[in-house]
Amino acid sequence: MKNVGSLMQGLKDKKVPCRISGCNNTWIWTGEDQLKAMSEGHRDPPLKMCDRCFELFQNFQDREEPCSNSDCPNTWRYNRIAQVADKINKRKSIPKRLCQACMDSSKSIEAQHIPCKISGCSNTWIWTGRDQMVSDSSTPPQKMCNDCYATFKTLEDKAQKCKIKGCDNTWTWTRISQLENIKKGRKNPPRKLCDSCSEKMNQLNDIELNCRVEECSNTWVWTRFSQLEYSFTSHSEEKYPLRMCPECSELYSQLSDLTHKCRIPECNGTWTEKRGSIFARKKSGQSVPRRLCDSCYDQLNDFEDKEISCKYEKFGCTGKWKWKRETQLRILKKTGSLPDVEPVKPCPVCEKFMHEHSSGKQIICSQCSKLMLTLSPEDLLRIKLGTRENPEEICNECRAAGINKSPL
Repeated sequence: MKNVGSLMQGLKDKKVPCRISGCNNTWIWTGEDQLKAMSEGHRDPPLKMCDRCFELFQNFQDREEPCSNSDCPNTWRYNRIAQVADKINKRKSIPKRLCQACMDSSKSIEAQHIPCKISGCSNTWIWTGRDQMVSDSSTPPQKMCNDCYATFKTLEDKAQKCKIKGCDNTWTWTRISQLENIKKGRKNPPRKLCDSCSEKMNQLNDIELNCRVEECSNTWVWTRFSQLEYSFTSHSEEKYPLRMCPECSELYSQLSDLTHKCRIPECNGTWTEKRGSIFARKKSGQSVPRRLCDSCYDQLNDFEDKEISCKYEKFGCTGKWKWKRETQLRILKKTGSLPDVEPVKPCPVCEKFMHEHSSGKQIICSQCSKLMLTLSPEDLLRIKLGTRENPEEICNECRAAGINKSPL
C-alpha cells in the first residue's frame, strides 16, 4: 500500500481531448482513474466527452431516420453521439445514410473514378457504391481529390489589391482559386477588380475617340477598364486622354531614331532624328530635314552674320548683302581658314537686276534702225544707278543729216 500511495502521489491529473470530433474542449483524467486504468492493464485514456458535450448527449435520444435510398422504406439509427458531433460542428441538416440492407447492397455497385473538380488537376476521387446509392442524381457531384483537399485545408482566403491603379480596395482570393492557381503552376495571384470597381465598370460603355495625331482621321477605342483607371490616376484637366489610333500606334512602334549626315558637305559629323519627329514627318509627307550636327552648331556660335557693301558700290549702289555665319563656317570647313579679304558680291537688289538683264540691251537708231551699240548688264545697272547717261537712240549720220531725234 505504501508503494501504491507513492505512485498516486506521482500521477498528476491530465487534460484529455474530448472524444467528439470537432470539439476543442478537454476532460480531466484524474491520477486516481489513471492508476485504476493501469491496474487493469490500460495505459491510454478512455474515450470520454467533455462536460459540454456530455450535457448535450444527455438531452439527445437515438432516432430512426429514413434510409437515404429513395427507393427504400427502411430506416437507420441516428445515435446520440453522432447528433452531438453534428451539433458541435454546426451541421444543420441530417446526414445522408443508408439502412443496413442498402449498405450491404451498395457493396455490389462498382466504384467510379471521377476527375477532381479543381481545374489543372489530373487526379481523381472515388465515387463509392454507397455514395452512388445515396445520391439523388446519376451524375456524380463535383469534388476534390484527396491531395487537393489536403492542400485546400491548409489554405486561407486572402485579401488582394484591386487591379485598378489608384484604387485602395481589395477583393477576396478564395482558397479554391488559390488551389487552382497552384495546380496550374502559377505563382502570382490573378489580377481582379474589387466589388466597387466592378460595379462602376458595369455602368460604363466603350467610347470611340479621335486619334491624337492631327493629320490622322482614324479613331481609337477607350475601353471601360481604361476609363475607370483614368478616373483614379489622371491629374489632367482633360476629360479624355490623348492617344494614337491603332494604325498610328503601330507605325510609331516600328520607328526608331535615325542618324543623318551634317548638311555641311565637308563635315563628317552626324545628327540624330528622334522617332517622334520621324513619325510626324511621315504623317505629313515631308522629306528628311537637312540640319547641322551638334559640333557645327557649337562652332556656329563663334560666327556672326556680316553686312557687306555691294560689289557695285563703285557704281553708286548703297545696298548691302549678308554674309551668313553658316556660309563662313562652310568656307572654314572646306579650306581650313577664312579669307583675309571679304568676298565681293552684289546686294540682293543689284543681283536681281543683273539676272533680269543678263542678256544686256542693244541700242537701235530710231530713224534708220541701225545697230548703234550693245549695253552690258553692268552698263544698264550704271544707268539705273545714275552714274551713266542713257544713250540717245539716233546715230551720228542721222543727226548730221538734221533728222530730229525721237524721244526715248
